[in-house]
Amino acid sequence: MSTHPLHLGHNLKRLREIQGVKQQALALQLGEGWNQKKISLLEARPWIEPELLQQLARALDVPVAAIEGFQEEGLRRQLTSPLPALPLVIDGEANLLEKCLQLQEENRSLYQQLLQAERDKSRLLQKLVNQQKRQAPCSPLHPLSRSHKRASLL
Repeated sequence: MSTHPLHLGHNLKRLREIQGVKQQALALQLGEGWNQKKISLLEARPWIEPELLQQLARALDVPVAAIEGFQEEGLRRQLTSPLPALPLVIDGEANLLEKCLQLQEENRSLYQQLLQAERDKSRLLQKLVNQQKRQAPCSPLHPLSRSHKRASLL
């Protein structure tokens, strides 16, 4: 657990940087009256009003708890430790960014499996069609083969 005091501005800055969002882009998302300099000043503040914190969380698409509970040490441990990753957010809130990445990877994997199953099915159907084409004149059940035998008997 961190012994550093809570600094919401610093937490906001680190989450913004992790997401690759520039200060100017965040200012644009917040709307009129915001600019890069104002975001820079905000990130220097140790405390941010709850209403503004909610706006910032919406703009970054993270829960307020992610900004309030961001822990730099936890991120370093996740990036350097071979052990399972620990949540970056306190109070039982899971790291949403990590969860999103995990779900995206699972989705990609399932999609790849689905594509492979469709390819396999297509190959199998093509193989069956080719077998039917080769066996059609010789098959006793095929209508053309019966008429062919009748014609040869006459």
